Amino acid sequence: MQFGVSGISFLLMLILTWKLMHSNPVKSITLSATDLGMAQRWAERRNKGKFQGGSYHNKTPFENHLLGVKGEIGTAKYLRASLDGTHKPNGDNGIDLIYKGSSIDVKSTNHEYPKLIVPDLKKLKADILVLCTVKEHLVNIHGWMKSEDFRFMCEYLFGVKYPYYYVPCDQLDPINKLIECQKIEFLN
Repeated sequence: MQFGVSGISFLLMLILTWKLMHSNPVKSITLSATDLGMAQRWAERRNKGKFQGGSYHNKTPFENHLLGVKGEIGTAKYLRASLDGTHKPNGDNGIDLIYKGSSIDVKSTNHEYPKLIVPDLKKLKADILVLCTVKEHLVNIHGWMKSEDFRFMCEYLFGVKYPYYYVPCDQLDPINKLIECQKIEFLN
């Protein structure tokens, strides 16, 4: 099949349009010095609580807490949601934020190719899951998904040291779609 220059241009334009329509724009939040100090303090408090085991994915328990807190702070800043800084020695029961009446569990990683990961579906309590990557003072919010959709769409990775359920990053809704909802009644 042969295409002229205008036909190739048209095809390229179609491909680019499709990619833009189906891409999930990442939202980047820069944490301030105040945010980083708060993350440090909260991670230290959490480290004295529930999870005191050894390393997990080559990170200490404190490093895991710090990564998670930074993701929570970045997500709360973007959504303009309030954070609950109350120390919970037994954990937060999988709920990090409340936004428009729905509970959110923020999942943070520093992996280059992130996936939304839940180790145990029985412990999935929040209405919404949000995926972030964290690099020092920068939080990238990759998207979100309703927990009920996660349960339906997730795949199980076994045969590894820490088996888990996951959904690839490209299957998440963009975070701005969550903000555009007037109310999150569709979750109920």
